[in-house]
Amino acid sequence: MLKRVNVRSYSVEDFDSLLTIQKEAFPPPFPEELWWTKEHIQAHVESFPNGGLLAEIDGMTAGSATSLRINFGGSYLGRSRRQWFH
Repeated sequence: MLKRVNVRSYSVEDFDSLLTIQKEAFPPPFPEELWWTKEHIQAHVESFPNGGLLAEIDGMTAGSATSLRINFGGSYLGRSRRQWFH
């Protein structure tokens, strides 16, 4: 039977699902105080609106991915983009 898979950007409203995923991915002895808070999610969504994805299977959260998507057009540590990547 085929399942319906949906991948979308996550939002702070997905916090409970994201925390459940974190608890499963990082069980003890991983320290609870390092799990995300709603404030972490809100800050990430505001800073990197395309950087957080949530996967759903038949409407239930199945996983997430977080990245930092930025445009790099200047220099970093005195080196140009061309110098870093060529």
